[in-house]
Amino acid sequence: MHGTEEQSIKVSVVMPVYNTQEYLGECMDSVLNQTLKKIEIICVDDGSTDDSPALLDGYADTDRRVRVLHITNGGYGHAVNMGMEHARGKYISIVEPDDYIEKGMLERLYTISEEYGLDMVNADCMHFSGEGVARIFQKSRMINNDSLYNTVIHPFHDREIFKGGFINPAGLFNRNFLEKNHIRHNESPGASFQDAGFGFQVLAYAKRVMLLTETFYCYRQDNPNSSINDGRKTDCIIEEYEFILNIIRKNKERLGSFLPEYTRRKAGSYLNMYNRLEPELRLEFLKKISGDFRAMEKRGEFMANCLSESQRMQVELIMDHAEKFYERDRVLSDEIHEKVKNLERFIVYGVGMFGKKIYDVMQAEDKRKMKGFAVTDAMNNVKEYKGVAVRQIDLFQKDFPVIVGVLGKYTEEVTAALECNGWEQIICLESNKWFQNV
Repeated sequence: MHGTEEQSIKVSVVMPVYNTQEYLGECMDSVLNQTLKKIEIICVDDGSTDDSPALLDGYADTDRRVRVLHITNGGYGHAVNMGMEHARGKYISIVEPDDYIEKGMLERLYTISEEYGLDMVNADCMHFSGEGVARIFQKSRMINNDSLYNTVIHPFHDREIFKGGFINPAGLFNRNFLEKNHIRHNESPGASFQDAGFGFQVLAYAKRVMLLTETFYCYRQDNPNSSINDGRKTDCIIEEYEFILNIIRKNKERLGSFLPEYTRRKAGSYLNMYNRLEPELRLEFLKKISGDFRAMEKRGEFMANCLSESQRMQVELIMDHAEKFYERDRVLSDEIHEKVKNLERFIVYGVGMFGKKIYDVMQAEDKRKMKGFAVTDAMNNVKEYKGVAVRQIDLFQKDFPVIVGVLGKYTEEVTAALECNGWEQIICLESNKWFQNV
């Protein structure tokens, strides 16, 4: 493209590709079939060793909007940065090659960005697994605060937005905004967690952000080669948050006030990572992050008062007694597994601290049997937790076994209420007592 044709590019789609031949066709077709036609697709082949390079070259031969950069493997962050350096559109979209996007995504996000003069617009996304008619979809909300949707937000003044779980590819970013603030991905090896640093920088520097409840981005959950499924990369997440902290330190005058948001996101990410790890890796990871948090505290950079009560109690226990934290969770996980191993399905009553902990420590095979969280009042509760729906208990069949996921004195109260309402198989956990004070 040259001259006026190049200047007419509205969106540059950056696609970092590494050995994803199985999914690449569906992803590329979804981008090329967008209703917004004035786009370019910059595919960065990050040293793939499968047929991905040839597939990309084939698309470039048949559609002039496609450009392919073949580079030596440098990791996800380097590949995306390389694509962004070659971008010519007014806005940048990042699409990962094992996912796909609905055909109206880019047009809708572009139109909203232009109408409101946004630095970033981000939409809810759809998690999916499986293929063809057997695909299972689950909507994922960025944040459980309806007031933050469909309105222009200045993150400096409304810090609540930092509590959101953003997926960068579900958004659109103003290229001039990114370049003005030198926002790029961390170029650490591999494909692990670099989106965390990029997303934090965007929120910290942005003045005009909008969140949409619509869903366009379809985010695959069952790619066995995805870095999110690689529990061995425990050092990478620690390195990513060190990358973010260094950015804050280098621009302390402008970004220093975001240390509370940094602390909260770091704690949440570490706890999520811990819960995702294979059991044999958990204790070593706890020891690493215990030292990390203690070092932050010693430097005066650990903002404990910004954490939720649950986060604060967990982090403080990890800092002081990592082994006790690990043993407590191991005992709970083993008890849950023993209780449900002969069940085909079950639900958990309660989505407070203990209900969430039950889900977090479950073994993978037990999570597959869990059909949802149950609560008495769904109107005044979160809609989901980590993709698992929260529903009014009356909507579940009473032949579902139910694990009581509340603490202390409430256990007897909830158990009595369930029995009174006709629930027959009620499971109380002895490990409950381990969590009374934490």
